[in-house]
Amino acid sequence: MSTSFAINLSKSAAVYNKLTRDNRKQSAAFNGLLLAEQTPTRVEDTCSSEPIDLEIQSGELSKPKFTPSEIPPSWIVRVCVSLWDKVQSQYSPESGKYSSGEQLITDLIRLSGKKDRMLASGVWQALLEESAIQPFDVMGTRKVADVPEFMDSPQEMYRCTCPLDVSLSLEEDLEAVSTNTLRKQEKPADFLGRKSMFSRSHTLSTDADDAVTAEDRFQLLIERLYCLASAALLRRILAKSPNQRTGVEVEFVSQELLMVPALANFPNSVRNELSKCIKYEVHPLSNKLVFRQGDPGVCWYIIYKGSVWVHIKSQGYVCRLYDGDDFGKLALVTGDPRAASIVLAENNCHFLRVDKTDYDRVLVDVEANIVRLREGDSDVLVLECVKFTCRESASSVHGFEQTATTEPENKRLTRANNQLIIAGTIDKILRHILDARLSIYDDQLPNLVSRLEKLYRLCPFPQVEIDIVVEEFILTLTMFTTNSDVFNLLFAYLGQDRSNGAGKADQLTSTQNENPEVYQDCFSRRVLILLYLWCMCIGLLAFASLDGLRKFLSDIKQLISCRTNCDLEKKAVEVLLKECDQIWNPTHHDARSTTEHDSLKKNNSRKKPSQKCGVLSGTRALFTRGKQIVTSLPCALQQLSHYTHHVQRSMYYTPYHLNRLRIEPHSLPFTPRTHTITFLVYLGEDHRKVILTLPVDTTVQRIKSRLSSELPSGAEINDYEFVEVRSTGERITYTDGERGILFSLSPNSCLFFVPRQDRAKLVPLPIQLNVAMSFLDQTDPGRSMTEIQRKESSLSSPKMKKSISVSQHFSALEELSVDEIASVFTFSHIQLAMCITASELLNYTMGSEKSGCATPHIRLLVAQFSLIHAWTITQLVTTPVLNKRVQFLKRLIKLADRLISSPFHDQHTCFAIVMALQSAPISRLTQTWDRLPVRWKRLYQNRLLPLIDPARNHRAARNWIAENIQNCLPFLAILLKDLRFAEDGNSTIYAQQQPSKVRLINFEKMRLIARTLHVWNMAISGYEELHPFAKRMHCPPRELTATGELQFIPQTLQSISSEVLELFYDHMDCIDDLQLLSQLAWRIEPKK
Repeated sequence: MSTSFAINLSKSAAVYNKLTRDNRKQSAAFNGLLLAEQTPTRVEDTCSSEPIDLEIQSGELSKPKFTPSEIPPSWIVRVCVSLWDKVQSQYSPESGKYSSGEQLITDLIRLSGKKDRMLASGVWQALLEESAIQPFDVMGTRKVADVPEFMDSPQEMYRCTCPLDVSLSLEEDLEAVSTNTLRKQEKPADFLGRKSMFSRSHTLSTDADDAVTAEDRFQLLIERLYCLASAALLRRILAKSPNQRTGVEVEFVSQELLMVPALANFPNSVRNELSKCIKYEVHPLSNKLVFRQGDPGVCWYIIYKGSVWVHIKSQGYVCRLYDGDDFGKLALVTGDPRAASIVLAENNCHFLRVDKTDYDRVLVDVEANIVRLREGDSDVLVLECVKFTCRESASSVHGFEQTATTEPENKRLTRANNQLIIAGTIDKILRHILDARLSIYDDQLPNLVSRLEKLYRLCPFPQVEIDIVVEEFILTLTMFTTNSDVFNLLFAYLGQDRSNGAGKADQLTSTQNENPEVYQDCFSRRVLILLYLWCMCIGLLAFASLDGLRKFLSDIKQLISCRTNCDLEKKAVEVLLKECDQIWNPTHHDARSTTEHDSLKKNNSRKKPSQKCGVLSGTRALFTRGKQIVTSLPCALQQLSHYTHHVQRSMYYTPYHLNRLRIEPHSLPFTPRTHTITFLVYLGEDHRKVILTLPVDTTVQRIKSRLSSELPSGAEINDYEFVEVRSTGERITYTDGERGILFSLSPNSCLFFVPRQDRAKLVPLPIQLNVAMSFLDQTDPGRSMTEIQRKESSLSSPKMKKSISVSQHFSALEELSVDEIASVFTFSHIQLAMCITASELLNYTMGSEKSGCATPHIRLLVAQFSLIHAWTITQLVTTPVLNKRVQFLKRLIKLADRLISSPFHDQHTCFAIVMALQSAPISRLTQTWDRLPVRWKRLYQNRLLPLIDPARNHRAARNWIAENIQNCLPFLAILLKDLRFAEDGNSTIYAQQQPSKVRLINFEKMRLIARTLHVWNMAISGYEELHPFAKRMHCPPRELTATGELQFIPQTLQSISSEVLELFYDHMDCIDDLQLLSQLAWRIEPKK
């Protein structure tokens, strides 16, 4: 264990740095997703951009010291005064200007609506550190601590030190918050030397929804204040000596360490032990030494806030480290002297420190709890003894803070066994799960059967508590074995004699004097219990799609039918077969859907002849808005380009944004056996168009093989390359083994198959630039409308004609309401997300060449992110009228806020819009931002920008996911980054202390990966009714949740037809060239 732990420790930083580098082979969509992972540029005045000429040997060592703020920031003053006034208004004037710590926390919980008392104490702790409040020492006996500690006690009294008559204007208040927020965000190059984008010269709007109320302002600032609570609480806890930290505080620190990349992938036991001894240091002054090269290595540092320079004698300053980076661990692992000197690069640097004595003790304690099962001279199973196996709830997994208490039943299910799997062979891991972990479920099979019959779910079952080790095995087994191998091992487990058991770890919990037939019945029951938990863990649709499941269930049925007194087991197999049959043979379940579809067509045929058949006619009928919109845009189904063909849209159709790609049948989820994709390739030097139709999981090699028949005689296929050319001019060459590339193309890309020597000559086609060219033509002051119309009529490309027509007559931000746009985005993205299984996430992490899977749903969802990101920027930079552009900006901010609110909870799409508003082309539109109403400035700065802040390993985004864990679409890049980090930073094969021929699976790695997969399963489970496959099934009503409330999906999302979605995306024209977008931004707002 110590060896693998040290290896994991030494790999962490290298893997994290590798993940943040651009991968040229990845699509523009994935690069866009990783924007939030980039290290933000600091804009603090105390930060030295270049290292000073410091004499290292004679330089002064820094002494840690925490210094509270002397003057709190203006926005802290504003929120503290407002909060204090609301607290004191509940009491009589005789109570004075003081309140107890207990009462302050209670009042904050009442005012904010948040129930976490510890987090509320963190808010007051932050105000105490900012000197906005001070303790009132009645008895004069309070001791001065290094870090002031806010006490949740009725005896501890506090008073507000801010002037209670303070009166900041809306502009001053906003600018103060904006300045504080921008310190944590990446500052665009255009803003160097400028003040905040929000100046005081804006014009207040008179619109009703632009009115600023005191309550709105107070709630936004309270949310901003809560963002400081966790860090303040962590400082307060770590300032205590290890023996003074309570169990609750240690658990909180352990969860906070998940936000630190250097510690996030440590085993739970190691992280829990570190939480008891890790320390917090604050170094106030820059240009001082933390340690010198050659000093003994006595501690390991992780940068929590700030930055440092790394200096080596022979090389000088070699690099700079930022938040989340660590230094000094090599000396701890090897015992060698320090290999470099560390110089503080800025004031007020915060570090987490682990001393060598504590580090060595943790390794010894962890190794002492290891139990090894050996066969011959080799280990075959490695277990770790823990006090109890704590089932990590969805809200506390992999950095997501806990928001709910654990159910008593959960404790009963998880404390029955106090051993966690560290490593083992596949058969021994499975045997341990069957014999030890599933023994607590022996009497639960009737409940599981009843649950599956009554609660039909295509997605994972969030209401069913599953043992954590069982869930980890189920979610990650495809990383180290196959489903068919597991079924073979289970069948062998049913047929083997009990006398062939191997060791203590394989012992059943029942007594050994019973009849062998009882053992066989117990074996059958355990196997069936595992199958039911498997189904509930990944959902019925994914379970029924497992390779070899149908044959395995048939064999189990035949085996059990030969036994007596197995009525329960026989019924369990019958129920599984019956439920899976609805997935295997959905034809006879389509009668109801077909009837509904015929009824829909019949109703549509009854439209009056005078009714418009425009793009918005269906939308108005569905959303029932009173306002009538007249548009000259004809139906998009009649405007398809000449190289695509019309296909009847079914009610299960989900659109995609690339019109040149057609998938048949138009239903989700995509399966290689039934779905094909039609796409266009430009062949050879003359760019001849070739249309291909291939399975959705086709490889580049297969595409080349189909194109070989189109090559000139004598041409060798090996001399040709398959290239994607983006509108930016970037050329990407794909290798033969790659799959799914058709789903991850950038919005305006084209595919070419050209000789290798012609690759450098490829440039974007005119059709890839049609949106930008159309805008430039229409806004050219030297062109008349007659010339524009003449050029439009002379265009030979139907798609370019359509694009110009659309740009003149259709704008989603003008024609649709914010709720309608949010509904369209969320509905289409949720349907894709519901099809993303745990195995697809793993396959995407490993790559298409290694996994052999195309992962089309993930690639398409990632591509949708890039599309919306580019569409948002395009909407603003192609709007030359200032007032109209301000209205668009306001609606985009309102749309982003609506997306993360109920009922949508779509963080993925919200991030695409907010990150677009943070891009350089939009950030430089100072005139537009100046005229934005104050209300929307506040909303943008106080709620949206903190949410995308990548600090503390995306703490704000993870906390939002934790609060909405059972009904939300998370920002996919966070989960993909976690999976990639766990995959690249840990070996699948366990590093044993002694060489052995037996290869053990590193189950600690599987545990790290399973955390992220569990979060995804929990998040999408609330959208069961929107699953694209659900319309083909008869789904019984959902059960009551633990809180007694029904989790129904709002009617807003269910009322959108597939035709509306198709028309919407068919007209989402955008420019995906960032350089061109910047030029357009300069065109509409030239630099003054």
